[in-house]
Amino acid sequence: MHLHTNRQNPFARYLALSLSMLTLVGLSTTGCEVSVLPDAGIPGAGASSGGSSSDGGAAGSNASSSRSTVFSSAAVKVITESNVITFDGRLEDINDINVFDLGPADPGDRITIEIAGHGGLNTVAALFNGNDDLIDASDDRSYYGGLLDPYISRVIRHKTTNLFLGVAISSSQHFSSTQGRFAPGTYTVTARRQPNSQVLEPRSQVVWMDFEGGASVQIGLEAAVTMRPFSAESVSARHSGQTDYMIDLIIDHMKRDFANYDVTLLDSRHHAKPTGQYTKLYFGNYNSAYLGLADNVDTGNAYLDQEAIIYTEDMAMFENLFPSTEEVALAIANVGSHELGHLLGLEHSADPKDCMATAASARQILETDASFIRSAPQYDVFPTGFQNGPQLLLWNVGPSANMDARVIRMDDWIPTSNKAEWRDREGIPDIEISMCGGCVHHSQDDDDDQ
Repeated sequence: MHLHTNRQNPFARYLALSLSMLTLVGLSTTGCEVSVLPDAGIPGAGASSGGSSSDGGAAGSNASSSRSTVFSSAAVKVITESNVITFDGRLEDINDINVFDLGPADPGDRITIEIAGHGGLNTVAALFNGNDDLIDASDDRSYYGGLLDPYISRVIRHKTTNLFLGVAISSSQHFSSTQGRFAPGTYTVTARRQPNSQVLEPRSQVVWMDFEGGASVQIGLEAAVTMRPFSAESVSARHSGQTDYMIDLIIDHMKRDFANYDVTLLDSRHHAKPTGQYTKLYFGNYNSAYLGLADNVDTGNAYLDQEAIIYTEDMAMFENLFPSTEEVALAIANVGSHELGHLLGLEHSADPKDCMATAASARQILETDASFIRSAPQYDVFPTGFQNGPQLLLWNVGPSANMDARVIRMDDWIPTSNKAEWRDREGIPDIEISMCGGCVHHSQDDDDDQ
């Protein structure tokens, strides 16, 4: 089994938790369906311009469309001088996408979107800027509160000539309700604009990377755990004596991932624990289901004090691939950057080269030196548009003093003998995983400072 959305069968049901997670499933090399990541350049589904004929909007079309066409054919629903509009839309089939052009927006405009599905229709919504880049996405206003319709309330940070609202039927996969109806149907949108709201400025982020163990950590609604110290031997005896070397590689790789942004990475091997507000990343322990867990997707980086666990002992499950010390460090760093990305406001993406990608296999995280790039969001986040990871990080935390710092990738200095082509030659089968099980946001009602 796997946790990726299958476009032909998008309604697989999974237990939802109040966490962001990297999930391990299908760790046997047999008896598992192969999980394939969608190509970021291929349209995710049929698309329509949105609206209904009764309110003057263009009727939905089920024709396959490129991502740019989805936005260029959006039904115009400009928020009027009264600063609130209400209109209806219809989704013609489970792959339909409605996109509405809400008109221009200025910095300080708080845009609030409420969607009510008719007859129990379960929808997902997303707000995009004029570059088709994601501002925010919502499946359930409050999963645990039983408020299952999408709700978005965000302050626009930069002027945009077009603000787009997308609506689709929920794939109900990651931390979203499986209740309701997943079939063609109608819904009502209420969109409000509140000018002159405070714009959240970028805030530098201090991060503490803890390899020493001993801390009691609780992520979301998971049970609290006591962290064991990280060691290379806990992954495999083949890495005996390599703990310090592996930690240095992990730290170096993550510093490269965040080199362009105002993120200060401190670690327990080389620095004193910081004071004030800081995010904590714990490295160690084993979890049979997850590679990593993070508190939430912190849209806008509103909260500077959060936590995540990177389950480093899980890497022992990949021993059939005989990963080198460098590859294990790369995989752990990929997970670490992914979880920290969530805590800095990034959603899942669909491109395996992106740090925010949901992974398809062990080889992907062992062999791919991912970075933050602009790519399509994961299908269950929203089935069209883009997430501009580098731009969001610049808006959320600001730039570093040296924007050109990441000039050498880990692939450039891993010894040739450690490159992975030998697995292809030897016919060693890959291990399917689903790198990210899902994420939730803070309650939207708590986000008035964004």
